[in-house]
Amino acid sequence: MVVVDDLVALLVIATVYSGPVSPRSLLLALGLFGSMLLLRLARIRYGLLYFLLAAAAWVALEASGVEPVVLGLAVGLVT
Repeated sequence: MVVVDDLVALLVIATVYSGPVSPRSLLLALGLFGSMLLLRLARIRYGLLYFLLAAAAWVALEASGVEPVVLGLAVGLVT
């Protein structure tokens, strides 16, 4: 139930609180988040690397026009 609640929150925040979207920055943020997923699948547990990728993705989302809180929720779900 908690996961469903987080997914609904992601959808609401991404659609209601976002402005005009810049596709280039959004794709960069998705690529950085995808990199975090690949690191997790490879079982790499170097916290600083995840922090740097998350911070870069946060900045990219901010630049894209999508509310960056979405990234925090997504990273929390992956954790």
